[in-house]
Amino acid sequence: MSMNRGILDTRSGFSVDGRYKRSFEVHKVFPDITYRKSMIRIPKLLMRILLRFYDGGKINPFNLGYFQNSSSLTSLRNLRNYDLYDRLVVHVRLTDYSLKFSKDIEIDLERKIHLHNYEKYVVTDDYEAFCQLFPHLSELLIHFNANSIDEWLFIAESKVVFISDSSFSFTSAYLGNDKTIYYPSLTHIKIDDKGNHKWERI
Repeated sequence: MSMNRGILDTRSGFSVDGRYKRSFEVHKVFPDITYRKSMIRIPKLLMRILLRFYDGGKINPFNLGYFQNSSSLTSLRNLRNYDLYDRLVVHVRLTDYSLKFSKDIEIDLERKIHLHNYEKYVVTDDYEAFCQLFPHLSELLIHFNANSIDEWLFIAESKVVFISDSSFSFTSAYLGNDKTIYYPSLTHIKIDDKGNHKWERI
């Protein structure tokens, strides 16, 4: 295998997600690795036992599923070099997500954003809807609009990131360089491995 490293996706996750073509995206972000999806869903405890009797440098389990634990991504860390830029980016997921929103959220976001003296950007899948929902933030944030790979890397290489309840922004923020990550209080994401990031609830 390339880099003498096998990456095993222990759940279905992105690898079979035809709608978003995430298997393609994983290969674009990590071009020098080979990963194989297991044919069956392997329990985490069993995987840990198996790895004790196998070369852990050749097989690294990870999961890119929707109900994301940060610990399931640790084997993907340090597989790519990232730059780090003095900028803040807010990710807002709208197209396929029911956003719970109130004016208090926008006020709180704006207050936290102003704590950082960086250029400020927004990455979103529906910029027109974003401008309607967050009129003040739309004047404050520069819209970064690119393909999904470049948007993923843009988030990964930013010093301050506000993630949404999405695997897309969570994986990019977590796997990139050390940064400050603001994450929603109500989320499917479980931060059980903080890495070297600074985590703040929003």
